[in-house]
Amino acid sequence: MKNLTQNRILAVLVRALVLSVTVCLITGAAGCRINTALPRGGIEDGEAIIEDPEVLPAEIDTEIKPRDADPGYDSESAAVIVLSGRGIAAEGEGISVEGGTVTVTAGGTYIVRGDLAGGGVVVKASKEADVKLVLDGVNIENDGFAALYVFSANNVIVTLAEGSENRLATKGDFVQIDENNVNACVYSKDDIAFNGGGRLVVSCDSGHGIAAKDDLTVSGTGIEITAGNHGINVNDSIKIDGASITVKSGKDALHCENTEDISLGNIYISKGSFSFVTAGDGIDASGIVRIDDGAFDIESGNYRDPEQSADFGEIGFGRMESGRTGPGGAVSGSETNTASTKGIKADKEVDILGGSFRLVCEDDAVHSNGRILIQGGSFDISTGDDGIHADSEVMIHTPEGCDIRINNSYEGIEGASITVNAGPGTVSVKAVDDGFNASNGQGNEFGGPGPGGMGYGGRGSGGRGNRGQQTAPGQESEGGGTNGAPGQESPVSLRFLSGKVFVDCFGDGLDSNGTLEVKGGTIFVSGPTSSNNGAVDYNRKGVITGGTVIACGASQMAQNFGSESTQGSILVNCGTVKGGTEVRLLSGSTVLASFTPAKQFGSILVSSPELKAGGTYTVTAGSFSSEIKLDSLIYNSNGRGTNPGRNPGKIDPGGNPGSDPGENPGSDPGGSGEDPGGDDPNGDNPDGMGSGEVAPGDFGQLNPGR
Repeated sequence: MKNLTQNRILAVLVRALVLSVTVCLITGAAGCRINTALPRGGIEDGEAIIEDPEVLPAEIDTEIKPRDADPGYDSESAAVIVLSGRGIAAEGEGISVEGGTVTVTAGGTYIVRGDLAGGGVVVKASKEADVKLVLDGVNIENDGFAALYVFSANNVIVTLAEGSENRLATKGDFVQIDENNVNACVYSKDDIAFNGGGRLVVSCDSGHGIAAKDDLTVSGTGIEITAGNHGINVNDSIKIDGASITVKSGKDALHCENTEDISLGNIYISKGSFSFVTAGDGIDASGIVRIDDGAFDIESGNYRDPEQSADFGEIGFGRMESGRTGPGGAVSGSETNTASTKGIKADKEVDILGGSFRLVCEDDAVHSNGRILIQGGSFDISTGDDGIHADSEVMIHTPEGCDIRINNSYEGIEGASITVNAGPGTVSVKAVDDGFNASNGQGNEFGGPGPGGMGYGGRGSGGRGNRGQQTAPGQESEGGGTNGAPGQESPVSLRFLSGKVFVDCFGDGLDSNGTLEVKGGTIFVSGPTSSNNGAVDYNRKGVITGGTVIACGASQMAQNFGSESTQGSILVNCGTVKGGTEVRLLSGSTVLASFTPAKQFGSILVSSPELKAGGTYTVTAGSFSSEIKLDSLIYNSNGRGTNPGRNPGKIDPGGNPGSDPGENPGSDPGGSGEDPGGDDPNGDNPDGMGSGEVAPGDFGQLNPGR
């Protein structure tokens, strides 16, 4: 780990130095921006990568012992077990046969061949014994008990002989024969490893495919599992390197849980190919999930498109069946005991450093009760709940780039704090509710009740008793949402440092119950269309110091960045503009930025490094055009972080801001809640406009309603 850290620090420093020198030599500009092309966007100057301090994955045991990965064996000195129908022939020491069961009683190498019905192989050796079983064309079917049972040994290595096909099956319900609750086709009380150039097919009608009480390692081999319960169920750790694993299961595909030692219950995957179709979670750990690389195709639960099943009411997008109602709604506990159907889940942390992921999930696609760290990879996500959800941090920290595409979701990316530092990569989100939602589950920045509060967890805690004992002190399990030590405040933030971000949503586009900060990157938001949501929504403060933003949505809740910003930002009301209409920011005839929203919109928020105080700019959308003189950096400064009024700058034709200048945070969209248009008798426009004598792009220009 020390060498890894040093190498990464060196790589970051070298990359930053080369990047800055190269760009500055080419452009000669102080800003030193990198040119990039964006889909459907006219911006060709994505911001340079901002390097945060290095972020490292959690430390877990990732070592795969050479013996566990070594498929070699000496066939001359090995004992040989030949299975024939219901008979067993054995040659060599350390073997006993009784009926349909062959028992290995000593350390050594054992080659197993042939077919066996109504029996199995048992390893019952000393705790110091190392046993290697070489399966070379084995077909074992047992009734009501394990086909391979490791009762005792130091460790057992199962090598699949090169080119061999091997099948292990358990039929019917389990019947116990000793003090152990044997509930898997392959069951081991001690460490077990699989390797070799052959293939193993495991099936179990009522139990797990493979179960181990200690550690399980799979290296460079192929395993196919069909199981009524978990595909692979392990207590201490699962380590996989270069394997090909296919699972169809009635519960989780990979499940690792330790209820006694919170340092265990970890899953580590270095590379390989994985195809899971499961009624439970795809990958589930009570500790940490770390994935360095690999190709993953995971279908969990009975996926439903949230856009088709959501209730589009005025209050929110109700989903009582999923454990939540909508923005500002209360949490429903109706499914707190239902099965968890997530794609990749960990109680403590999920770390993804690379790989390709197709995740089609009824519940969250990537979920952690603690932190999620994504440092690379490509993601194709469709989910009935959140695309990426962490109770504490979501960190997309990929200086070398990533591709995250959330095609369908309830909320795209949710966490108490969210950081997007996607380098040259792209994060694309489509959501029924919020695209990005920074919330600690309490509805405000530091906990406690507040507007827009939404409980964490979505679809219940997943059928394992809320496993709260596995989380850090003060951190509740799924459905909770607090972080840190008991009594500590947990700040909420949404930060964008680099990358290309696209949001298509019906709820808020960028929603933070605390702070919103944009330092770099390019961000395009399409939606919402409903008046009770905004393309940008923050509770405390919104600051932009770099990057490019075009956010187009409904106008009633529209919000600009705040006065602490050091980059210019313009918010205009454009009336009603159809989706598919290009939005452009111009300086004279030069297009500084452009974007084509997919949805109808009534407001445009645009910010660009090219906006300078004192300059004159034009915002256009179809027939709408508004010329703006930037007397200050923030045009229409109606940020709710500094002014609790929703849209305090809207005025009627008489220039009156309304009887209430927006000091009521709960009911007033800018003027009086009962007279959105100020003193104008025709001011019944839901956006607080008058009868139309003031250009849509000029609301609040003369009187900010403070």
